[in-house]
Amino acid sequence: MPTVMSVGVFVAIRGPDNSFLLVKHAYGERKWSLPGGKLEQGELVPNGGQRETLEEAGVIVQIIRQVGIFSLRKTFGIAILLEGRIIGGKLKPDNKETSDCGFFKIDELRQEEIYPAQLSLLMWADATE
Repeated sequence: MPTVMSVGVFVAIRGPDNSFLLVKHAYGERKWSLPGGKLEQGELVPNGGQRETLEEAGVIVQIIRQVGIFSLRKTFGIAILLEGRIIGGKLKPDNKETSDCGFFKIDELRQEEIYPAQLSLLMWADATE
């Protein structure tokens, strides 16, 4: 039986002063992350990014572009990084998957507060402005 590849989608949303929107997971290690998650079967990549951002951060986003595709080392899968901008909604965590959300500059985050792979995605998004 073939192994099914996992596809994750994450959205980098710039805020004031070159900050990025991050959500704090309400489960596991409770670390900060870009809004995102697993793409549902048959779901288009931009739609998945919009859905995950609305679910986790309460905001409606317009997807601007695909920034990159990255191999996931620990799992058999890929992460697709998108760039988006907020066009509606109200910034608020869902209190199920996320306990907090807000805009942060990369240098404001301590490494132990963010998943290493997410920090890499943030740095990539910042470099491809």
